[in-house]
Amino acid sequence: MSALDNINTANRALAEARSLTDVLIIRDAATAAAAYAAAKGADEAAQMAQEIKLRSERKAGQFIIEYKEQGLIKRGNPQLSHDVTFVKLADYGIERNESMRWQRIASIPDDRFEEYIEKAKVKTQSALLSVAREIRQEMEAEVIGEELKTADIKAKIKNCHYLNLVEQLGPRSVDLLITDPPYMTDVEDIDTFVQWLNPVLETVKDTGQAYIFTGAYYEELKAYITQLDKDEATRFTKQILVWEYRNTLGPSPKNKYKQNWQAIFYLRGPEAPPINTDSLTEKFTVQEFNMPGMLGQSINYHTWEKPLDLAKQLIRHGSTSDSLVFDPFAGTGTFLIAAADLGRKNIGCDIDKKMVEIANKRGCVIKTD
Repeated sequence: MSALDNINTANRALAEARSLTDVLIIRDAATAAAAYAAAKGADEAAQMAQEIKLRSERKAGQFIIEYKEQGLIKRGNPQLSHDVTFVKLADYGIERNESMRWQRIASIPDDRFEEYIEKAKVKTQSALLSVAREIRQEMEAEVIGEELKTADIKAKIKNCHYLNLVEQLGPRSVDLLITDPPYMTDVEDIDTFVQWLNPVLETVKDTGQAYIFTGAYYEELKAYITQLDKDEATRFTKQILVWEYRNTLGPSPKNKYKQNWQAIFYLRGPEAPPINTDSLTEKFTVQEFNMPGMLGQSINYHTWEKPLDLAKQLIRHGSTSDSLVFDPFAGTGTFLIAAADLGRKNIGCDIDKKMVEIANKRGCVIKTD
């Protein structure tokens, strides 16, 4: 019998299963088969058995959810009711955490589950749980996005070059500049690119402040420090802050240290008010926030997206309720969303139409005027 025949037979058995016990028998057989095949080095057979095991766990999760809906599992008490007799899920060999994981896998829509099974070369429960988490976060983001679009103060973004918006805003019109421009790895010449600072900083009031995120590359830091020592930037005092994150994985470099931080250039106009917080710990130059989308964190919408909580903290520090917040490289709208959520008027732009469309899905309103 071929691998495909075995999968089809197992799928038919799962489809015909009428109880949790029926499903667990199939799962146990698949678990044993996967272990045996892996020990024999039969990778294809092991993955086939692993697929059956995952499908069985999804089916088991569906049964548990169904039992809950029927009232056969009492809320807060992992027991199944059979007339006057209560049978603990543990009697089925199911631990509480295991039951929760299966229910999360069962919550994955059929099309997303089958897409994972088809594309994944190595099929694991942890990867499926990541899919379930991503779907849940997408749904939460959609709800938040709809709430933002109906809020009194909206996150506003334009699909245009930053110079177009700078011209529209005019000089000394912005209270807080907060932005995450492309890194040196994304531009042809970082020394030329950093000249964006001149026209953008012209929009910041003398009472204003700015937070500019950059990569931690030596050449990039050097280019920004050089540009910030001349032209329009000279009217600001400067400080370098650090965003530290510890939740990223990857290969360990042999000839250099692994970078787990990014720089934030903090600029203050000559008449800027005090930093808007009484928290001493929030005033530390090094702030640790986990990277979005890594190791259980909230979903991220593009590479190097900034944490929403970090964005809110900085916006609180550098603005008040009547401030205008400006982001000339808005990407998917994190800083604009944070500003709107804090009740700050805001405007931003991005030249990438796809980024702006994602920002719109997250809750930003696309401005065309």
